[in-house]
Amino acid sequence: AQTAEMEQRVNHLYENLPSLVRHVGLVRFSPFHDTGGDQSFSMALLDGNGDGIVVSALRSRQDHKLYAKPVLHRSSRYPLTAEEKRAIDESVSVQVEMA
Repeated sequence: AQTAEMEQRVNHLYENLPSLVRHVGLVRFSPFHDTGGDQSFSMALLDGNGDGIVVSALRSRQDHKLYAKPVLHRSSRYPLTAEEKRAIDESVSVQVEMA
């Protein structure tokens, strides 16, 4: 009975694993000449299918802006910046370990 229960749990995990965040990519940069320290960033959070979100935060001396774009199969219907593309590419090379 325990073996059957464990097998059912493992099968459930394998079914849901592709939909969990498994790939994370972070790119820091300075988009404006008047700020330093690479305080802006783009971060991609993708599942095993390459679906998820890319979030970009832009910092200037006057304000901060935050943008989010949906990602489907490692691309978006919205135009992606070079930094957002790099974050997506880097996310594929980094896989979050499941404990």
